[in-house]
Amino acid sequence: MKGDYDRLEGTYKLAGLKRLERFAYIIQTVGIIAIFIFLVYIRGAMLNPFYLPIFWALLAALIWIFILSLESIAFRLIEIKKRDSESAKFLMADRSMKKAFTIIIVALIAFAVAFVPFFSEQIEEVNRFEGESELVTSYVVEFTSRGRFDFLRANEVKLEIVGGGDFTQGDHVDVYIIPKRIYNPGKDEYGPGERLNLETEFGIGDDFTFQMPNMDFEEYYIVTHSDEMVRFSYEVSYIIPSHINNLLSTVFMAFVISQAAWAVTLHPIKKKHSEGAIYK
Repeated sequence: MKGDYDRLEGTYKLAGLKRLERFAYIIQTVGIIAIFIFLVYIRGAMLNPFYLPIFWALLAALIWIFILSLESIAFRLIEIKKRDSESAKFLMADRSMKKAFTIIIVALIAFAVAFVPFFSEQIEEVNRFEGESELVTSYVVEFTSRGRFDFLRANEVKLEIVGGGDFTQGDHVDVYIIPKRIYNPGKDEYGPGERLNLETEFGIGDDFTFQMPNMDFEEYYIVTHSDEMVRFSYEVSYIIPSHINNLLSTVFMAFVISQAAWAVTLHPIKKKHSEGAIYK
């Protein structure tokens, strides 16, 4: 009788533990969604122009998910301890180990993407844009100071004269890097308080190169003006700030370490209950 009572009480306690685990996950999932939306909002999200800064929100969500994974480990350890059946203990340990290995593989791939420079360089190369103007006296190129999802920032603006009709040695092109909001099609010059760049003139044989400062998101124009017809090439490059790679790789490695430790902990538990288990 007492054995039946103990088993019944143990089953009841397990059911209560599962309810507590489910409730904790639901509450924290709602919390993750809420803080994600809140952080995106306070970082300046907007629809026009489109800007959805998700990096810090994503980082906060990943850290919270990491905490959830530790909670899951604790719940699973308690549940294995409370189970009476050797088969149940074995199966739970086995499934938990397989899940841990899956998380380790995914986290290692994510870590490699964030940590290995090759992947960052490929992303930066894909987001670099370049082009060539027509034979013109004025031209406008649009770009943004940051990536629209806040993982990139504008690094460098380059222009080079590649040909011109009557454009000769001694002629020059005026270049202004200005916020899109102040652009006036009928205006040929922009003062020091309106443009980002100090030097504005360049001619044949000159390379115009401007290092973009680290700034908040805004749409910018590269505006050129010359007295003679000219054709030039332009390039805007973007980089992934180092703190993004460092923070993401740290979080992903934390997943790898914690899940590896969990798998090591489970191995003797699985081995201990494998002999008495019916299902293997």
